[in-house]
Amino acid sequence: MIKAKVPQADVNGVVGRRTSFEVSIDDTVVHSKLQTMAFPDFDEVVDITSDVEIGNPVRQISKTHSDGCTSFEVTVNDTVVFSKLERGGFPDNEEIVAIVIAAEAGGAIGTAQKSKSSCTIF
Repeated sequence: MIKAKVPQADVNGVVGRRTSFEVSIDDTVVHSKLQTMAFPDFDEVVDITSDVEIGNPVRQISKTHSDGCTSFEVTVNDTVVFSKLERGGFPDNEEIVAIVIAAEAGGAIGTAQKSKSSCTIF
C-alpha cells in the first residue's frame, strides 16, 4: 500500500517482541499496538507517509482497527467475567481460577479486575 502511493519509501519489517506491532516514520514511532491494543488504520499510515514525503511533519496515527485482532473473553456459565477489549490486557490466571471455583461451589459469578500484558494458557 505504501509503495504504491510513495514508491521511494523505504518499507521494512523487523521481528520484535511477541504481539508487538509498531509503525515508525523517519525514526519516529507513530503507532504501537502494545499501547493501543489495536492495529493502525493502514490507509492513515499511507496518508501520513505521503504527507511526510512532501515535507509535512510526522504525526501520530489516530485511527485504529481492533476488529477481531485483539478480542479475548473469558466466560463462566455464559457470563462474561473478563474482556480484553475492556481491560486492555489478558486476565490474571489465579483470579479466573478463583471465579470458576466460586461459581462451581454455587457462589455468585464475579468479574475479573486484574489484567496483564501477556497470556498464559493453562
